[in-house]
Amino acid sequence: MCAPSVLLASPEELDEITIRIIDSDEQVLDAYTLSLPGLDDDHEKEADEDSDDDDKADSDDDDRDESEEQDDRDEDEHDEPDDHDEPEEPDEPDEPEEPEQPEEPEEPEQPEEPEEPEQPEEPEEPEEPEEPEEPEEREEPES
Repeated sequence: MCAPSVLLASPEELDEITIRIIDSDEQVLDAYTLSLPGLDDDHEKEADEDSDDDDKADSDDDDRDESEEQDDRDEDEHDEPDDHDEPEEPDEPDEPEEPEQPEEPEEPEQPEEPEEPEQPEEPEEPEEPEEPEEPEEREEPES
C-alpha cells in the first residue's frame, strides 16, 4: 500500500479537495472531489447581513435565492454521487474492511515440531521385554 500524499495550499488558493483511492498497482479505485466555498462568498454573506433596513426588498430576494439554492442542494443529495463529487456523509462500504495485516505468510497454529526424515515402517522390536507390574502382587504377606 502506498503512503498517502498531501498537498498544502493557502486558503486563497484552495477551492476544492480531491481524494483519490489508489491500489498497489497505482490504478485509481475511487475519487471524490469536495468543492469549498470561496472567500468572496463569505464576504458577500457578511455584507448582506450588515445591509440597512432600506434594502429589505433586496434581502427578501436574497432569501428566496438562498432557499432555491438549498432546494438544489437537497436534489443533489438524492442523486447518485459522481466520481468527482464528495458526498457530505460517506456511505458505509458494502463489504466490511479487514484490518491491515503484515505481509508475512500465515503459519498454521499447530505447535512446531522438528521434522524427522521419514523412515520406512518397520515393526519395532523391544530390546528388553517389559515386566508387568505383577511382582507386587506376587509378594504374599507372611503369616
